[in-house]
Amino acid sequence: MVTPKRITIDKPFTIFSTEADKDYLLARMVSFLGGGFHSRAGYFGHQACEKYLKALSVQRDGTYAETHKLLDLAGICAPFYEFLGHELATKDLKLFDVFEQVGRYGAAATFDPLSRGKPLEGLQFYPSEELQIAGAAIWTEDHLRRLDRFVYNARGYLDFGKADYDDSFVSILLDNQRSMMVSLWRGPIPLKEVLTRQNAYFTPEALRHNR
Repeated sequence: MVTPKRITIDKPFTIFSTEADKDYLLARMVSFLGGGFHSRAGYFGHQACEKYLKALSVQRDGTYAETHKLLDLAGICAPFYEFLGHELATKDLKLFDVFEQVGRYGAAATFDPLSRGKPLEGLQFYPSEELQIAGAAIWTEDHLRRLDRFVYNARGYLDFGKADYDDSFVSILLDNQRSMMVSLWRGPIPLKEVLTRQNAYFTPEALRHNR
């Protein structure tokens, strides 16, 4: 196995977490648009996980690994962030790793175990001989729940106060118009609804509990 190159950076972790927040919100919004767009929900979900992991790495020692592989990134962070050593986190990252190629290349993806009839994290897909399809386009409510859980746990380790930077999700839940993400939103679904719809983790109640 090739060890990923480590990049040193002199910027705070928010350079990754801010982009991860956007990808996560896009994953949630796209997931509500119907099955034809589910591979994109998975792709943005993968991107969010990747960037949160890189944010955790930068927060720890000012470096991140030059790779898109979620399990490799998690392996680097696991000694310092306990939840990444749990089996649930490993299973979730294994699931979202599939979408990194499928979201880019569709049925031409070289890594798509579901389309080849191989089971992955409880899912199995059998395409007909007449149809070429990317199996990892499958997206279920369980995918969304697992993405919510991972993002909630990952962000819980990020110290926005120490970084002296806006926590976008707190601003969304409080409708803080001083937040650029909140004030500039023009999406068809209210931003607070994008974050909280069918979300057991990012809720006003959870915010009050954690403050």
